[in-house]
Amino acid sequence: MNTQLVKEISLNLGRKNNIIPIPSLTQKIVKTFKPNIHQRLFGNLVVDNSQTRKELNYKPEYSFEQGIKEMVEWYKANSEW
Repeated sequence: MNTQLVKEISLNLGRKNNIIPIPSLTQKIVKTFKPNIHQRLFGNLVVDNSQTRKELNYKPEYSFEQGIKEMVEWYKANSEW
């Protein structure tokens, strides 16, 4: 899931996905010597808001993919990229 956002934005921008795989040995070394940096680089950024959605009876207007697509379209229309 961590890379899903980057992949979806790259797809909608029509650009190559530039995610570089990091070997697990390298990850283990970083985790051993610099755990804070490891958490920032490889930690899970997903927030579970299912309980809040349930309590508020919230149903999103857009899917994840639709939301990213609209955001990228807005960005293209409002920037000099």
